[in-house]
Amino acid sequence: KPWLGECGIGGLPAQIPEILSYRVGEDLGLRDDNATLALVGEFADERAWRTYLAHPAHRAVVTEHVEPVVAARQSVQFIAD
Repeated sequence: KPWLGECGIGGLPAQIPEILSYRVGEDLGLRDDNATLALVGEFADERAWRTYLAHPAHRAVVTEHVEPVVAARQSVQFIAD
């Protein structure tokens, strides 16, 4: 799965300094209605997150690897205590 490797999602932390931590995992298949993939990214603040969203490396991964295969997506932003 090249989109998970260094040329895809897995390579973004090395290219985007605003990413404090980044975890990606595929669903275990324990429920039929689950999503296929989960990504948890940690950022210092909203500005860092917005920089990540607009970063050319992130945009390239989304355009080349995510959009061609994603039927639906959901996103949540929250402040972790």
